Amino acid sequence: MSLVAFAPLTTSFARPAKATSRSAQLLRIDGNRLRGVAWMFAKSVRIDWEYLPDFPSAAGKEVVIATYDLAYKPTCIAAGLGGRLYVAGVDQEGDTIIERWDFEYPNWPVTRAVALERSSVITASKEQVSGRHGVANMFPLFANDRIVVKFSDSNEVWMQRAICGGWEKVASPTDTSVLHVPALAQVHRHSDTLVHVTDGVFLSLGSLEANELIYLVDSNYDNSVDRFMVLGQGEAEAAGYKARESWVPY
Repeated sequence: MSLVAFAPLTTSFARPAKATSRSAQLLRIDGNRLRGVAWMFAKSVRIDWEYLPDFPSAAGKEVVIATYDLAYKPTCIAAGLGGRLYVAGVDQEGDTIIERWDFEYPNWPVTRAVALERSSVITASKEQVSGRHGVANMFPLFANDRIVVKFSDSNEVWMQRAICGGWEKVASPTDTSVLHVPALAQVHRHSDTLVHVTDGVFLSLGSLEANELIYLVDSNYDNSVDRFMVLGQGEAEAAGYKARESWVPY
């Protein structure tokens, strides 16, 4: 396990320039009352720490903006259980970096927006390996700090079975010795971890260009992918996968 030093955060009440990410990652700290919305920038991650006193109404919402500087360019962020944030990127030496950020929780009960300091930054992976260079999508599985990653150079999906542990290939657009999913060759702008009411844990990848969804499925909740589906938007809707009631909180 590698702990790294990090710069203190800076806070602001004014919104800075546009982020480089296309979607936000939501960190739930105190249910839905205190939460953080994370965005990527060129050399930093911004988190809008929000306090919603009358959830689910946004009336009276307070926001404190915190900027966390990085020594590398981020390419992907993903929210984990308990308000953790996973941040991946590539540094000047070409190393692919994956970090897990833990935050210092404020005194309870929370009654206002507050920017949380990081209590630790753990480097889960820092390496230059062909086939595992650059992180395009990332899925924390929450069990024993497992994460599933789609890498940019190979479009393959790999699982790290423990924080700072080894890697196992899960699926590939070309390698038939694992789950063979040719559709992984597409660029996927949207990714999410979902739990179906009956069918297991779904790692969802969405491609606007191909107008389709890839579901990598853990049918029996053992933290391993055992099957996949590639569905067009209409097929996903017909199967009930577009309906909110088909899913439960993860």
